[in-house]
Amino acid sequence: CPPRIVMPCKIMRTALGVVAVVASRARPRRTRHLVDVGADDAPRLIGGGGDTSCDAAGDGPQHVRVRALFNSGSNYAMVELEAHEFPLDMRTSAEWTDARGCAQWKHEPLAWQRARCGLAANATGQDLLEDDDVWIVVSRHPLAWYLSMREHSYNLKCPAGEIAAPCLLNSLWAVHPYEYANMFDLYNEFYRDFAVLARRRPRNVVLFRYEDLVASREATLEALATAVCLASSATILKDDGGPATRVANGWRHPDCKAESCDYYHHVFERTVNETWRDEFEPGEIETICPLLEAALLEDLGYSCR
Repeated sequence: CPPRIVMPCKIMRTALGVVAVVASRARPRRTRHLVDVGADDAPRLIGGGGDTSCDAAGDGPQHVRVRALFNSGSNYAMVELEAHEFPLDMRTSAEWTDARGCAQWKHEPLAWQRARCGLAANATGQDLLEDDDVWIVVSRHPLAWYLSMREHSYNLKCPAGEIAAPCLLNSLWAVHPYEYANMFDLYNEFYRDFAVLARRRPRNVVLFRYEDLVASREATLEALATAVCLASSATILKDDGGPATRVANGWRHPDCKAESCDYYHHVFERTVNETWRDEFEPGEIETICPLLEAALLEDLGYSCR
């Protein structure tokens, strides 16, 4: 500090120090990414038939449906899949009805769908699938998912501000809501059951991460095309590599430079660089992490701290 203004200067330094401490406590320290992209940056898939189990003639699935929890990027995934000619059946009630006449809801956990459709409670979900059905399941990091659920919880009703409180999931067709110990109990069950099913029926179920689609769009779509036994990826991906846009919701290709693409750049930054981590209050992450199944996170390629 300069002479004559030592005390004011020291006071200012102290104040700045307090502000810095408060700021450091308000935001979690970012030491590493919580989404493991692997050494080769390849999209991480669970299940999927791939070349080894596809028909010699290259016949692909007749019915492709997306499954995911709310706020997991399923709508964006549907836009991209449709733009790249995946045979998506999700636009009418008839397309959401299986061969037994039982409706399918993309946000419904497998256990509840089995019970509602009158199937054995101990079934694995394999009996919900026809041979030419494919479910593409979208996961999202549970911490990012929580922040979105905090803003728009849709059919999941949890006490406001209580992370570990019991929640009710209202299904479109169920008479009574489904009960969960907390919202992460739902997350654990939903993705654990689909991961198990993807390994038991790899030709019919593939699970991928929303983060991979945002960070490596074409590589992820190509991997999905191969995984679900569609024809050569060259015929699936459009030659011009053009954007899959849904103007009303602001989605744009990440290479777009126009001012109208700002929203996509925001999504890209928030997802790939994990800037959503700055939105947590002190202590929230420490409360959430023990509620998540460590084995499931490892399987999905996520970490919590």
